[in-house]
Amino acid sequence: MWLVVLVGLFIPSAQSLFGVHLGSGDNLYASPCPEIFHYFLQDGVLQYGIVKVDCPDDTTIQLHVELSVGNQVQGYNGDLVLAASREETIQNIIHRKPIMYRLNFPRWYNYPPKVTKIMLNGMLICQGPPIDIKAVRILTTINLHHTLKLNIAPDWRIFNPPPAAESTNLPMNPTIDFRPSSPPIVTRSTTEFTLITPEQQPQPTQQLPWLPDRGGFGVNDDQCGITSVTNTLIAHGRDVLRGEYPWLVAIFQVKNLGPEFVCGANLISHRHVITAGHCMKHGEKVLAPDQIFMRIGEHNIHKWTQTTGSKWVGAERILVHSDYKSTSADGDLALLVLTDHVEYSTIIRPICLWRGDASLDRVVGRAGTVVGWGRNENDNQIAPEPKQIQFPVVSQEECLRSHFTFREITSDRTFCAGYKNGSGPCNGDSGGGFIMQNNGRWYLRGLVSMSIANGPTCDFSQYFVFTDVTKFQEWIHTNL
Repeated sequence: MWLVVLVGLFIPSAQSLFGVHLGSGDNLYASPCPEIFHYFLQDGVLQYGIVKVDCPDDTTIQLHVELSVGNQVQGYNGDLVLAASREETIQNIIHRKPIMYRLNFPRWYNYPPKVTKIMLNGMLICQGPPIDIKAVRILTTINLHHTLKLNIAPDWRIFNPPPAAESTNLPMNPTIDFRPSSPPIVTRSTTEFTLITPEQQPQPTQQLPWLPDRGGFGVNDDQCGITSVTNTLIAHGRDVLRGEYPWLVAIFQVKNLGPEFVCGANLISHRHVITAGHCMKHGEKVLAPDQIFMRIGEHNIHKWTQTTGSKWVGAERILVHSDYKSTSADGDLALLVLTDHVEYSTIIRPICLWRGDASLDRVVGRAGTVVGWGRNENDNQIAPEPKQIQFPVVSQEECLRSHFTFREITSDRTFCAGYKNGSGPCNGDSGGGFIMQNNGRWYLRGLVSMSIANGPTCDFSQYFVFTDVTKFQEWIHTNL
């Protein structure tokens, strides 16, 4: 905040203390741009100002208001805050409605403060004259700033395994499961609502039995696991085309005046999404359904303009598996019931659920694909658009031999995969599916859960741990 004081020739009257207007005529409260700014008066007394701006297509919204005040300002300089509630502001952003700000004025005498400039993301949208320097003794210019940030950069939780009694020569590494959990940064005038080189691509040989639809929700119907877009895999996480994996879901949490990207997820029916259990918990508590919403059929999660054909939907119910514990990938899954029925299209389709022989030995050595918006191995930034990686399942024995920490975080209901070659899924990929193709359809085998940590990020020289969804089919179908 900047204060600029100019000296004039006017001695103020003591009759207008605390901002009570004693002059005549409405021109004192005239706005230089009525569609953007107006004064709010009650019983003839100025209370505050209202600024209304169109919602820009950016993840950061910066509003700058310049005031002209006809007196010296000491102590409180005024401030700029969101006028609507957290929930209403989020809905306005989602539906591209104007954003409302409340402009609280500093103490003024005789002449109400005038708005001389309003800028939105660096663009001038309103301009007016200051108070006449000849009419006041002191003229003060105040600049107020407000930054609204839509967070899409998740943090993670760290698990520090106890020292091993054996293999003590191995390095100690914490584990990481990619969950965003850090609180958004809130400062004055700031509000924050706050991939693999396959050495070879094994061809599928296993014939997977068909699971008929249950409950009329469209689970494993004739549209599941089919994509209308195909492309050849490129090493180190190539870009994904819109609609290439139409079951891909982005989950956002309503958090401190704004939506924050949480995890990836997988559409499995017209009304159900499956993701990692840790994505739906804050500490020991399961998130309330009204704390999250999902974007289905979207591609660039940095943009807040809903694209044609996409669906933004809330959660009616959140079910986290009762066996989930924060120190293991076992039972790390959650089922979300959607508030609305989602129609299938070329960009929105469910993934097929796996049934039949769930033995891990049947898929060891076979390649699966992970798709998500997670951090990459180069700049450690959340990608605006999803990327895909491919790597093979490894045996439980190989996984356990590779690092003693895996003994703590795996079970007979998890599996490991990867090449240990410097690439893999990372923060932000949690809840995304490990999918495998068979006879032209994609099937959900696992969910991104945990990894060995390398400092604050993922250790790409180690295998990655997935919750084996096939071991929880009965639980999934019981709760549909």
